[in-house]
Amino acid sequence: EHLMEFVNRFGAKATKARVEANLNREQCERIRGQIIALGQSSQLVIYTTDGQGQRKAMDDAAIARERLRLEAWVRENCKG
Repeated sequence: EHLMEFVNRFGAKATKARVEANLNREQCERIRGQIIALGQSSQLVIYTTDGQGQRKAMDDAAIARERLRLEAWVRENCKG
């Protein structure tokens, strides 16, 4: 009985940890893709959304700031 409680508790924690790790990995991949897109900004027009929900083209300075912000996030949150 105690063994089953332990197995259930441990199994739930292990499953939760795996789910969190997978979500983090997916988020890191998505952010890295955004960094690549920002690096190709001379070939693309990159848009953001303002406070009113309107699309607004990002200028070179805004793209550089966003890229730095995302790179810092990846360094803090992603392995490898």
